[in-house]
Amino acid sequence: SIQAGERCDIASEGSERWGEFHTVAPQWEGQAAWLASIRDITDRTRADELQRRLLHADRMVAISQLATGVAHEVNNPATFVAANLPVLAAQSQHLRKTLDTLRDVVVKHGTPECLDEFDAELMRADVGGTVCEMSETIAESIEGMTRIVAIVRSLKIFSRLERDQVELIDVNQVVKTACNMVASEVKHRAQLVQNLSPVPVLAADRGKLAHVLVNLLMNAAQAIEEGEVERNTITVSTFSEHGLIVVHVRDSGPGIPDDVQSRLFEPFF
Repeated sequence: SIQAGERCDIASEGSERWGEFHTVAPQWEGQAAWLASIRDITDRTRADELQRRLLHADRMVAISQLATGVAHEVNNPATFVAANLPVLAAQSQHLRKTLDTLRDVVVKHGTPECLDEFDAELMRADVGGTVCEMSETIAESIEGMTRIVAIVRSLKIFSRLERDQVELIDVNQVVKTACNMVASEVKHRAQLVQNLSPVPVLAADRGKLAHVLVNLLMNAAQAIEEGEVERNTITVSTFSEHGLIVVHVRDSGPGIPDDVQSRLFEPFF
């Protein structure tokens, strides 16, 4: 049954249309009656949907511009810090070697009492532990900055979505970029597995291909409930087959119902 004010699908000659259904209960010749009307609102509904998609496209352009600005602002200090950290690591190693050299000098030219005092002072100040901790901290910082630089590089790719930019690309590298972009969304839901085989270079738009992959991976992640990471996987595979490069995304989520799979590529569905 259809209630007053409810919208329903109206099939006409095999096509789908939208109708707005209204009912009233007037008195007719002294008795209760029903009056129903259906108004075709297909064009209005499609226009509303088109407007929504245009607004979404405008937001994507704004996000692209924002990504460009963020990538530029973050890239400069990130590059500076990333360049300084290896220097700091080298200086840490130099400090460790200098301490070892000083101890050798004390051993060679000093008395046993001087050596004991030297070792005691190093132990009191925990110089060895400090230098070791410094090296570990620098190594972790280098790893973190490497990730920041990779994310900024990914943002730069997404900032070019508004224009075609076809070039020879490494598909596997694009897959890695997409996986980096969704890692924080996936990690609480599933294990993200990459099975990447050597494939030929491809003439394509790097940003748009990455966008497609990010959408697939995000959809896969959002179809899986949080909390059972060990039981769920999202697997991205690449391989060559019959002259084609194949990128295959598979997840352990519930899947898409059979009755709607044939409509996946319909506009606005």
